[in-house]
Amino acid sequence: MNSRKKSDWFSIVALTTQTPNEHGFVIYNEEKFNFQYVGYSQNRMGYLTIWNASNKKATRVLNCRIPDSVSFIEFDEAEAFEHSLPKELNYELDWLVNN
Repeated sequence: MNSRKKSDWFSIVALTTQTPNEHGFVIYNEEKFNFQYVGYSQNRMGYLTIWNASNKKATRVLNCRIPDSVSFIEFDEAEAFEHSLPKELNYELDWLVNN
C-alpha cells in the first residue's frame, strides 16, 4: 500500500486500544505496526506514535486519552523515546483529538 488512507490509520489506532500488547505492536492487514503512547500519569493525556515496522510510514495522534489498559511513557522520559524511534519515519498523517 503506497499511501495509507485515514480510515486505515483509524483502524490501527483502534487496535492499539482494544488489543493491548506488551510488546508494543499490533497486526493490521498482515502488517506489523509498532506503537507507543507518551503522556501524563495524573490525567492519562498525551500522544500516540504508530509506525509500520517494514516501510517506516507513521502517524501521530496528538492530545489523546491514553487507555487504562495500555502502558505508556511519561513525558519526562519522552526525549529518550523520541531518540529511539527509527530516523527514517515518514509521517503520513498527524491529527489532533479534541476531547
